[in-house]
Parts: sequence; C-alpha cells; structure tokens
Amino acid sequence: MEPDVIDLTTPPPQPDSTWREAEPHEHDAGTALLGQQLLEMEIDDGASTTDSPFKSNSAATAGLGKSGTFSSVVNLANTVVGAGMLGLPHAFAECGSGVAILLLIFSAMGSAMGLHLLAVSQATVGVTPSSFYTVANAALPSLTVLIDVAVALKCFGVATSYLIVVGDLMPDAVAEYGGETDRRVWVAIAWLLMMPLACLRTLDALKFTSTSALIFVGFVSLFIFLYAVGIPSLNPCEGFSEAIGNATDVSSCRGSSNYASTDANRTLKVFSIFVFSFTCQQNVFQLCSELKDATIGRVDRVIGISIASSWTVYLIVGLAGFSTYGSLVEPDVLVSYPKSTFVTIVRIAVCLLVVFSYPLQSHPARRCILTMYTSLRHGKGSKVLPTNIEFYTVTAVFLFASFAVAMSVTNLGTVLELVGATGSTAVSYILPGAIYWRLHPYPHPLRYAAALQFTIGCCIVPIALTFIFI
Repeated sequence: MEPDVIDLTTPPPQPDSTWREAEPHEHDAGTALLGQQLLEMEIDDGASTTDSPFKSNSAATAGLGKSGTFSSVVNLANTVVGAGMLGLPHAFAECGSGVAILLLIFSAMGSAMGLHLLAVSQATVGVTPSSFYTVANAALPSLTVLIDVAVALKCFGVATSYLIVVGDLMPDAVAEYGGETDRRVWVAIAWLLMMPLACLRTLDALKFTSTSALIFVGFVSLFIFLYAVGIPSLNPCEGFSEAIGNATDVSSCRGSSNYASTDANRTLKVFSIFVFSFTCQQNVFQLCSELKDATIGRVDRVIGISIASSWTVYLIVGLAGFSTYGSLVEPDVLVSYPKSTFVTIVRIAVCLLVVFSYPLQSHPARRCILTMYTSLRHGKGSKVLPTNIEFYTVTAVFLFASFAVAMSVTNLGTVLELVGATGSTAVSYILPGAIYWRLHPYPHPLRYAAALQFTIGCCIVPIALTFIFI
C-alpha cells in the first residue's frame, strides 16, 4: 500500500520488480547513471550525446538536445531574475544590509543545491523529456499529482504577478504624458504581448526574448546604481524634498540604515522574498532535456553561472536601492524614485522584462498540467504526446486565468510573499530534497545534504507564513 505522506525512511517502490538496496557502484542500464561516477561528477565534459545521462531514443525527444550553453544560461537566469528584484531593497531595509547579504548567499546556495539535486534525479530516472511529475512519480508515486499541482500553482502565481507589475507601473509611466492611466488597459496590452510567447513549445525558442529581458535587467540595475552613487543630475529626493521645503538636501528622503535589524520579526517576514528571488527549479528538467550533449557537469556549469550572475544583480540592486533611501525605501523600489523621463524609461523596461519572462512560468506550468492529463487519460508512465488541441487548450486556460486574476488583484506584495513562503519553498527545498532522498537510497554525502534541504524547507514554510500574517 502506498503511503499517504512523504516518508523519507523507506525506499520508493520500484515498478515491475522487488526493491533492493542499491550499491554505489551499480549501474542500471535501463536508466541513467546511479553510481559513484554520477555522484562524484566525474562525467567527461567532452562526452558525446550518446554519453549523456539525459539522452533518450524516444521520438518524444525530437528537437531537443540542441540548446547551447549560452542559450541555457540566458533562459535560466531570466527565470531567476524578475519582478522579485524590485522588492529586495525593501528587504534589505527590513533586516539590515549585513543580514540581507547573508540571506542572499544562503538563498543562492539553497537554490543551486535544489537545481543540482533535481538534475541528478532526472538523470537517475532516465526519462527525457521530463517534468516534476515524471521524476516525482519514480520517487513519490502517491504524491505526484499534488506535486505537479503545487508547481503549476506556483508558476501561475508568479506569471500573474508579472501582469500585476505592468498594471502598477505603466499608468504612472505615461500619466505625465497624457497616456492611458487605467491599469486594466495596460494589463490587457501586456497579456496580448505575452500570448504568442506563451505558445512557443521550447525554452530554446525564447533565447532572443530572454536575452532582451536580461538587457533590461542590466539597464534597471544600472539605473538604481547611478542614483546610489550620487550623480549631481540624478537627485533621488526631487519632488519629495520640495514637499518639506528642502529641494537640495538628499538626506531628507533617506531613512536610517543598519547592518542588522534588532527586530527579528521584520527579518523573518521578508525572508520569503529572498527565497522567491532565486526560484527557478521548475525549468531545470527542460534545461536538461534541451542542453546539447547534456551531462551533469554541463548542467552544473549552467546552474552555477545563472545563479552567480543573478546573485550579483540582486546584490547591486539591493545595496544600491537601500543606500539611496534607507529605511524609507518602498516595497517596490521604483515607486521611491521621482517622476522623470529617465524613471519612465526604466518603468517601461521593467514592464518589458516581465512580459518576456511570462513564458518562462507558463511553460513549466503547462508541462505539469499536460503530464497530469496524459497520466489520467492514458495511465501513469504513458509516453503518449499531447495533441496540438490539448497543447493550445491548456495554454489558453492558463493565459485567461492569469489575466482574470490580474484584472481584479492589485496587491503585488501579498502575492509575492505568499508565493515565496509556499510554492517557492516547496519547489526549491522540499521537493528536491525529498525526491533525491527517495531515488538514491544508498548512504552518501549528497543524500544527507538532500535531507537537510528538505528539513530547511519544512521549517521555512510555517515560519514565513506565521510572520507574514502577524
């Protein structure tokens, strides 16, 4: 009888065979590498496609395995860096710059570990293309539907937040030029732009829009940095200082700053923002499937470059925004800056960034939904591919649902906090740890690291939710 809860003390049931403890040196020819060679990352980076642990001869993989390292890094980094970076200066203000930097390091390392655990688990399962459902089905068969539902809902929440960002920023950006100020109009325009991008079948097809989005990220980061270094022509207190009769004193709009907050409640309340900022695990399976001549070493290289570059951007944005406004920085840092042509351009750039990032959330959500649908219709483990009608129907439902929510919900902060505390934590910590532990029953250091990853995630969820609502 299959357990109803996650049990990390017993091995997963194996289809068509009796389970036995695997030894580190054993290699099951029907799946990818399970032994010491995989765990020690001794796969030759110069290996051919036939040596890839993610290779499959199935017709379902047609068109996969063609993405280069640059394209993979761009797509994964674009999944990481999004609207969440706008809330980091406020998070720095709440917990202090020193503590915030430590939380950035912790979250980046946790995200990288989660990505690595899932990549190795996909290689172990040996199914390409894959999703959270197919990998979880090998590890936690009784919970696969719940896992895919959680991933899909997390991606749906993030994608919807992108539409909300456009609705919040564009009216202010065009108001002084006599443009449309109804947020619903801008949500509709953004949604129409996102629609064709969401219909693309592979992440590699998004490499050009992802590259453009990362250019916008660099532009926004440069903007925040230039205001922080005190360029005379960029007065962060313009407008604000006039309201109190002091048009030149920059300190008038800057609150206090510190290295560590004395209020632990404030730190714990914004902790989920850091977790949210590095969540991208939903796309690691597609990364492994699409990367040319994929090996664990190559996948780890893509993960390392993507997380490191995202961490650098976050550090610049967080420190620069916090140093400019201190404790008075707004939850959305762009709201703090004065109205000007420069600020308007930046707001438009952020809107384009989230438009180009939307399909990076809709893609894994659709894959999860289609996998669940196929399993329910044809049985678990079915290799039947979805038809074009099924593909576009799920895409349309996702698009219309996110549009409907964004038209009625305006509180972006609440959405980000809740998604970070629940879906992001589950995808980044709980699921990678649980899946790896169950798929690799023999004792080795990475298995214990997976157990720690799982435990940390189980602690984050209740703590973060508690301090969000108190």
